[in-house]
Amino acid sequence: MENLGKLQSQIVARAWEDPHFRSQLVSDPKGALMGWGGEYAAAASEIQNIRVIADTEETIHLVLPMSPINSDDVSEAFLEQLGASNADTMKGPNCATKSYTKPCSRECK
Repeated sequence: MENLGKLQSQIVARAWEDPHFRSQLVSDPKGALMGWGGEYAAAASEIQNIRVIADTEETIHLVLPMSPINSDDVSEAFLEQLGASNADTMKGPNCATKSYTKPCSRECK
């Protein structure tokens, strides 16, 4: 699923704007996405399990995405290059409405 990051960003943005959708997304993620229709329904139908966990002021969750590469094939040079290319992305907040690798231009909560 090549546009998963974009879809996730759009889903998060809608959940921030629409409390009813957020509630439905937490209680029945697949149903909420299927009800939204279009590419969201198509994505939901391709994924076997969808789990939504909402952050609070007291608790945040760190999600570790699947690795797009076989870790046995990763060289030290590749890891160093990856770390260097992502060094600037670790400065400042990131927004779900933006790319996961580009800092947000505004303060996010």
